[in-house]
Amino acid sequence: MVLKLVITTLLGVSESYFSFFKPILISENIKELSSFRLNFLFLLVSIISALLFIYINNPNSNLEWIEYSFMMVFYFVSMIDCYSKIIPNRLIIILLGISLFRLTINFYMEYVLASGVIFIVLIVVNYYSSKIFEKTIFGWGDVKLIGMLGLYLGWQVLWVAYIAMIFLGLLSIIGVVLKKINRSTRIPLAVFLFLGYLFLRQTDLKVFYFLTGSCVISLVNSLISLLKNLN
Repeated sequence: MVLKLVITTLLGVSESYFSFFKPILISENIKELSSFRLNFLFLLVSIISALLFIYINNPNSNLEWIEYSFMMVFYFVSMIDCYSKIIPNRLIIILLGISLFRLTINFYMEYVLASGVIFIVLIVVNYYSSKIFEKTIFGWGDVKLIGMLGLYLGWQVLWVAYIAMIFLGLLSIIGVVLKKINRSTRIPLAVFLFLGYLFLRQTDLKVFYFLTGSCVISLVNSLISLLKNLN
């Protein structure tokens, strides 16, 4: 366990260096944080998160270490998107490489299909939204990230997106009430996708089936009641 903690700490420090102290090595479009205090704060949070992730996963097998590596890179993608509103292509490529490496160990055609279908659907949605509203619904970095998540998670990426939308909706409501969010505010979706990914990993899918089923039943009942009142 001591060796795992050492590896985790070194990994957290090294990734924090590239993500926060020298982000230009990841992407030329990322601006450096405004102060050393913020750099140190992000570094501290990242090390704590890395230790927490190693406690959650406790990797022993090759697949478990792959899962941990994916989680760590995904975490830094979300952190960079949080402060810079940019999802670096180089980190997407690393996540893609991890996903493909895992597929070489356990190949599931379903994951490849899910990734392709979701990626194409999001491109079509963005294309038509830009034509109709002159603005894309999803950032292109988000499209690449979600498509890559489909390659790693298969159709479960839909649950990740579903949970992310719930968290995003709650934050938006709070932000609007506090007058901190308006229509022009750009919210980093990668952060909520990462939270959805963590939530999914730690929660039984049956819970989501139940919650979703309950929401659908409530919606149907509301519509029936509305139609009765109209009549």
